[in-house]
Amino acid sequence: MKRNLFSLLAILVFVIVCIVLNSKLKVFSKPENVIQHDIYWYYQYLPATFIHKDITLKFVDTSSCDMVWHLYLRYSLPNGNHVMKMSMGNAMMYAPAFFIADALAKPLGYERSGYSKPYTVAIALISLLYVVLGFFVLRKLLLFYFSDAVTAISIFIVGLCTNLLFYTTVEAAMTHAFSFFLFACFIYLTKVWFDSPKWKYSISLGIVFGLISLIRPTNALIVLVFLLYGIKEKNDIKRQFFIFIKQYKQILVIALFSLIVWMPQLIYWKYITGSWLFWSYTDNEGFFFSNPHIIQFLFGFRKGWLIYTPVMIFSILGFYFVWKHYREYFFSILLFLLINIYVLSSWWCWWFGGSFGMRALVESYALLIIPLAAFLKALSKFKLYIKIPVIILIVLFSCLSIFNFVKFRHDTIHYASMTREAYFKYFFSLQPDDGYWILLDNVDYELARKGIYKSLEKSSQPH
Repeated sequence: MKRNLFSLLAILVFVIVCIVLNSKLKVFSKPENVIQHDIYWYYQYLPATFIHKDITLKFVDTSSCDMVWHLYLRYSLPNGNHVMKMSMGNAMMYAPAFFIADALAKPLGYERSGYSKPYTVAIALISLLYVVLGFFVLRKLLLFYFSDAVTAISIFIVGLCTNLLFYTTVEAAMTHAFSFFLFACFIYLTKVWFDSPKWKYSISLGIVFGLISLIRPTNALIVLVFLLYGIKEKNDIKRQFFIFIKQYKQILVIALFSLIVWMPQLIYWKYITGSWLFWSYTDNEGFFFSNPHIIQFLFGFRKGWLIYTPVMIFSILGFYFVWKHYREYFFSILLFLLINIYVLSSWWCWWFGGSFGMRALVESYALLIIPLAAFLKALSKFKLYIKIPVIILIVLFSCLSIFNFVKFRHDTIHYASMTREAYFKYFFSLQPDDGYWILLDNVDYELARKGIYKSLEKSSQPH
């Protein structure tokens, strides 16, 4: 085959699988399959601003339509205003799809409501587009260091054998597909900026970092990747410092464009709440940094990352080969991953609600694909008696990740209350019965907000 064609084929296969899944799961035909759960919070900035012309959401109070109350979620403030819980970063990412759908809704015979079929189809499609673009960016980055075959296999594994597939299809409008694209851009722009710190790269880094942090503020930790990139040993820290001093104008440009991206959010908070900065998670939600659930976060059956996406174990193993051969990425990606896991596992709801696997790490796959590729490249040089068993394990773990996806869709992996007992007893089952529900561990969410994790009384009924 022609040079670098395998990696393009891997991306094409990913696209085909996503389209088939979206069709089979009726993502395109049922609007309610796209805008649901937290997505209401992320999305409502757009229809509130550009259709109802009221970012304050006061139109909800005067509406006689029950559906409007359902669609527009908000917290009431003592000053009488309503504030939206989520920041508007994801709404900015939806915006191209929204404006196209808004222009086409009436000509196509649909209601111009922001929630009719043209809008939801457009959002589902742009989610897929962002992930595909993310893979093209990563392909370009990986081909600096790895063969086309290694790049193709890495893309195939991350795209089809992790829970990124779930968040590109079943819950495509969640933040993770969009953040995956932005993470891919950030790591690529970091590399080219250090190779040649040009204004266009600085502006792009600022915009991308602004969007990353505005979508999910905890993802601002990705700044560590930029700060630590290229550091291979202790003496490099001083060198890195003087690079930033020398390029202080470029650094200021990065900061300025990040601030520009944040300005609409800051203005919104000032207008609605009276403060430039506002903690919008007002329902007693916060972090418990003295009580992180790191082991459960990684290996617990409730939502453990490496339980439900076991193929990423090979990415973790790949850090050894990154240290050996691509050390410029070692400290930056590893420290980001470790600190990110600590922060995320300290969140009051460390399992992140109803979701498939550890969804909070999905965007990090754009970074973890590098150690994964490093492992796969090293594997090609292993002796045959080691290589064959490892390849078998990679295939088995990849299949297990896909099988977990299927089980989740059939409710034999619970969205929030899974246990070891339920997982293994119903491992080969795609049909839960009363015995399954009894084995689940339903957490008392009110106590969890206080950092106290106790189970509710078990029930034989679905939750």
